[in-house]
Amino acid sequence: MGNKSTREIREKIEQFKEDSEKKDIEWTIHNQDEVYEQMLILSRYFSLQKLQLNFIDPNIGDITPLKDAIQGSEIFEVLKIQAQNTKINDANIIPSHITTLNRFHLDLSNTQITDVSNVIQVLNQNIQLESIYMNFNNTHITSIKLFDVHLFTQLKSLTLFTGHTQINNIEQFTLNVSKLMNLEELHLNFSGTQITDLASLGSCIRKLNKLLQLTIKLDNLQLDNIFDLMQGISFCINLCHLTLTFNNTNLNNIDQLGDLLKQLQNLEYLNIQFSKTRVTQADNLFQKIGYLTALKSLSLNFKDTNISSLSLHRILDTIQKIEHLRISANKNFDQSVLDAIPQQQQMKSLILDLNDTNINSVNKLMDQIGDLKLMRFLQILISNTQVEELNCSNLSKLQNLRTLQIDISQTPMQKIIGLEEELGKIKFLNQFIFDAIDTKFHNNEYQDKIKQELKKLQYLKEFHL
Repeated sequence: MGNKSTREIREKIEQFKEDSEKKDIEWTIHNQDEVYEQMLILSRYFSLQKLQLNFIDPNIGDITPLKDAIQGSEIFEVLKIQAQNTKINDANIIPSHITTLNRFHLDLSNTQITDVSNVIQVLNQNIQLESIYMNFNNTHITSIKLFDVHLFTQLKSLTLFTGHTQINNIEQFTLNVSKLMNLEELHLNFSGTQITDLASLGSCIRKLNKLLQLTIKLDNLQLDNIFDLMQGISFCINLCHLTLTFNNTNLNNIDQLGDLLKQLQNLEYLNIQFSKTRVTQADNLFQKIGYLTALKSLSLNFKDTNISSLSLHRILDTIQKIEHLRISANKNFDQSVLDAIPQQQQMKSLILDLNDTNINSVNKLMDQIGDLKLMRFLQILISNTQVEELNCSNLSKLQNLRTLQIDISQTPMQKIIGLEEELGKIKFLNQFIFDAIDTKFHNNEYQDKIKQELKKLQYLKEFHL
């Protein structure tokens, strides 16, 4: 009996030693009870370097035990906490003794939090940080003040999402960020806030001349003009990635955006969105995009606008290196734009959101779609259009295709050529989505034909009919 007790003690000692020396943890927490249980276990680890926790139950309401659980860990390099879409209301979850972080990731979006001052206070003590990601979208925070910035000489990447909060002033924030002279990536979301003046944001960005990636989301705002912002961005001549969104704003002129692009000749990735705006003319924008000879990825969203897209055809003729193209088109979309797509021999992904447009045919594109041999991802969305015929007889030429989505719902579609025959020949296809609601093809007989073809695909993981 004594030997058994000794053995158990030794096993516990060994387990404790093993736990105390563990350096890397990645856990998923499934409910509130598990929060308490796992935090007790976590408190045994004293040498953690990397901790990743994902709280996935929407009913979780308290993760503050985390603070005590990692109180004993002296060394931290990476801390990643994901607790989005939960009921938590207290962000006081990080102990103040942590001072060695180089990467920090915190997602508390869609929660009840009102104050993140504790988080900012802790960050102020981690001057070796190279990357910060904070997502507070759809929370109750009213302000955000950021760091004693002069300490953060190594910070390369900053992400702050505060969309749909009560924030109404970012002057102090932008002033602080403007001093992060080594910043290479900046990603901001102020959509759906009370912010109206972008002058301070423009002044901030013009000082960050080492930026390589910039994302600014300003959807659902009252924007009088974007001149100051565009002028600021124009100084970031090293930018490779640029995302700007102005969806559902009162913006009525984007000429300044076109003028900006001529300064950014290193752009490889460009995502511009201005759907549901008052913009009526985008020729200058499209023309300047045509000068971006290094561009590999282009995403444009101009749904629910009155612009003409005719000049878009000409820029696709000019740029020959596009690998990824996404177009979300307005009602009077010019079909000739589609004619230029097959010339993009390097294309790997194509998303055409032509839903609710006046187009009546995509067959000129579909007749030549097989020329895009490198294509891996293809979405053809033509719901609620006047398209009556779809030629799919060249799809099997896309032997690198992994994902295929076709939406013909609510169309007067009369004829689909070759889809059921071609599907089974796309060897590496692993995802297929087909929506034919409110058409003659939404029936069991046609779906059974599709399913029979899909059975031939060795790598298919998912399909929706």
